[in-house]
Amino acid sequence: MFFDNRMILHLVLVSALVAIASAQLCIVNPPALPLDVEQFSGAWYAQHRFGTPFVTPGCFRANYSAAADNGFTCAFEYKDRQSQTQVVPIVFEPTDQNRYVFSSNGTKIQVSFLALDYDSYAVFYDCTSNVSFCYVLTRNKTRDDAVVEHAIAEARKLQPELPSPSKDLNCEIF
Repeated sequence: MFFDNRMILHLVLVSALVAIASAQLCIVNPPALPLDVEQFSGAWYAQHRFGTPFVTPGCFRANYSAAADNGFTCAFEYKDRQSQTQVVPIVFEPTDQNRYVFSSNGTKIQVSFLALDYDSYAVFYDCTSNVSFCYVLTRNKTRDDAVVEHAIAEARKLQPELPSPSKDLNCEIF
C-alpha cells in the first residue's frame, strides 16, 4: 500500500496534534473554590503531590497569613539536601474568580483551591504555568491516608484529571 503526499501530510499533522495535546498540562482551568484567608491562615503540611515539584520534590511546611488586600503571605519551609530548613517568603495576590497569583523565578503562577476543609485539608492547583502542580495539604505533619484520600476525591469533583506523576510525601521531617 502506498501513501500519496496528501495522506502523508495528514498523518504528520495528526501525529503533531496528538503530541501537542498529550503535552498539554490541562485543557481547562477548573472552577475554583472561594477562600476565607483568615480561616486558611496557619501551618499546613504537603502530604501528596501531583505533577512537577514546586521548589522541592519532598514535603514542605507552609505558614500562611492573611494580607490586607484579601491575598495572603506564606513562609514556605523545606529541607534542603543537607537537611537544613530553608524558608522562602511568598506573596499570593488575589485575582478574579477565586484565584491567587505568585511569582517564582520570573514565572507567574496562578493557583486555585479545588478542595477545602479549613480544619484538616486543602488542595491547591496550578494549571496556568509550565510547572503544573497540585498539592494536598493537611493541618497535621503526620500523614493520615484517609484524610488525604478524601481530599483527593473532593478535588477530583472539580478537576477529574490531576497532573502526573503522583507521589506521597513524608512531612514528619519537620
